[in-house]
Amino acid sequence: MKIEVNKIKPNPFKKQINKGKLNREQIDKIKQNLNKIGFFGVLTLTKRKDNYYLVCGHHRLQALKEFYGDKHKVSYEIKDYDGDQLLKAMVIENLAQRGGSFQEEKENIVMIEKHLNDNSDVLQDCRESRQSSIKSPLKSKREDLQKATSQDIAFWLDENSGKVIKKDVIINMLNIHHRLDKELEEEIIKTHDQPKEIRENTLNYSQAVILSSIEDKQEQRELAKALKNSKEIRVREQGKLITEYKKSDNKIKEKVRKGDIDIKDISFENHKKEVGNFNLNRDKLFLEQHIDLRQTLSSLFTEKLFLNKSSPTELEVTYHYILNWVKKDLIPFMKEIEIELKKKGSEKIVYFDLNERRK
Repeated sequence: MKIEVNKIKPNPFKKQINKGKLNREQIDKIKQNLNKIGFFGVLTLTKRKDNYYLVCGHHRLQALKEFYGDKHKVSYEIKDYDGDQLLKAMVIENLAQRGGSFQEEKENIVMIEKHLNDNSDVLQDCRESRQSSIKSPLKSKREDLQKATSQDIAFWLDENSGKVIKKDVIINMLNIHHRLDKELEEEIIKTHDQPKEIRENTLNYSQAVILSSIEDKQEQRELAKALKNSKEIRVREQGKLITEYKKSDNKIKEKVRKGDIDIKDISFENHKKEVGNFNLNRDKLFLEQHIDLRQTLSSLFTEKLFLNKSSPTELEVTYHYILNWVKKDLIPFMKEIEIELKKKGSEKIVYFDLNERRK
């Protein structure tokens, strides 16, 4: 069976993804393939009354129209799909077969959530199937609210959850959509799929996930600026800093949001508050290293890529930096601690020669 391409209507759900817009680059790639080898595939359609709707493959259809013309005829097969199946077939192709931009991926997930929330019978069937597929039925704190969860969405897409899209990605996308400030979300949509040089100093996906855990939208915007301006650029460490930020008192939080202190220094600020604002007349490096020196040096020691890929000059600089810090700061500071401990009669520490050097 064949049909003219101009008689095929888009999937009714397609308009909910990027407002129905298609990716020009992807269409052009398909047209290049058509020019080389032609088209031997079959389009999957569903029929509603006298209309034929495309199930999936909208970029292929558009490329066929542009390359061969609207009157070109293609082979097709008819699937007797209901609305639920029609949506699922399109979304699975979007997420699994060709991937998509941040915006498209998020909109697919949000569309599934809306579909399940709007169709309680589909949601209930999904949950019953999910629970019957395991020995101990899953329990969710949100299920009694009759709203679709990330588990529901993952199972609806694929009963072997995780093959189409991982559950943590679903959770992150929903958190960004529902909780993140819309200005910040728009920034990610505009820059996420752009080249690295364009994304420089803009909010990234991982930072958005971190910020979505903050309730207040204004606070999110201020923290986004703090993260961009921070000297700590590792996203995983930024996540730890936001966790530390949440536990801080309001004065310290305000300093971070105003830019009075770098968020990377928040552990120092919290530690200083805990032990009192004592005056050791030392650089704050002491306290910073007291908190994470062992972790930092351990990472350098175990990270083979750092050692293998660093040039001799880079390794020399690193070595002398650590050596100078130990000789000029750490050893004198520890000696003062020893003196103070001895004054206080402490017997819980084993003293050793800090000047001893392994040969």
